[in-house]
Amino acid sequence: MNKWSTILCKNSISKHLLEEIKNEGNNNLTLSVFNVISTEINDQNDFKNLKEAIPYLKDHLSEGLYNAILEEQEEIQKDLKWISTKRGKYILAINNWQESFYTEFRSKHEFDNVFIGGHAARMVIFLTGKVDGKDTFDDLLTYVNSKNPPYKLLIQIEIME
Repeated sequence: MNKWSTILCKNSISKHLLEEIKNEGNNNLTLSVFNVISTEINDQNDFKNLKEAIPYLKDHLSEGLYNAILEEQEEIQKDLKWISTKRGKYILAINNWQESFYTEFRSKHEFDNVFIGGHAARMVIFLTGKVDGKDTFDDLLTYVNSKNPPYKLLIQIEIME
């Protein structure tokens, strides 16, 4: 997952919890168990390995830390399920697509009042906002289309003349 997707979807045990595990678990944890719980979760197999490793932590950690890890496991499971849905795949595809050019797009001041994203009800790339003229509108469409959008464009741009 790219940066935006990892913000949207939890795919690993938090670094601060891993540090606490190192501190509390002392040297009683095997390296293999720690490596499994430190791994990024990318699919159901990774999640299965995580779920099987977590019970080994119970006798080595405080109840509070162990429960925090179980909560994160549950959040990872929910996010893994969500990203396999049609809507999850749509949102991640848009985020992945947009992240690659977002900084460049935001540096183009003629597009300051234009917003690109997903649509609440339809699986399209939604462009909304306003531009200063027909030429800027045409430049916007050329720019966005040059980025190979993964979905059809739905455009609601007001042209100010």
